[in-house]
Amino acid sequence: MVLAATNCPSDLDEAILRLLPQDSDASIRRSALELVYLLVNERNVKPLTKELIDYLEVSDQEINGDLTAKICFIVEK
Repeated sequence: MVLAATNCPSDLDEAILRLLPQDSDASIRRSALELVYLLVNERNVKPLTKELIDYLEVSDQEINGDLTAKICFIVEK
């Protein structure tokens, strides 16, 4: 589980996004994905969705289904 607290959510976005493609532990990548999904709001929906789509191109098969579903939910909002 990834827990975070900050007064600067935009800094957190960048920190969590860096975990997505780099961490070798799938559970950390999945937690980072969940956190990015939860952080999406009106101000950051476009850049975070773009980051998630870009990550979809390089992500491994075990996370692709969940990632695709989250992107679809964001687009539906």
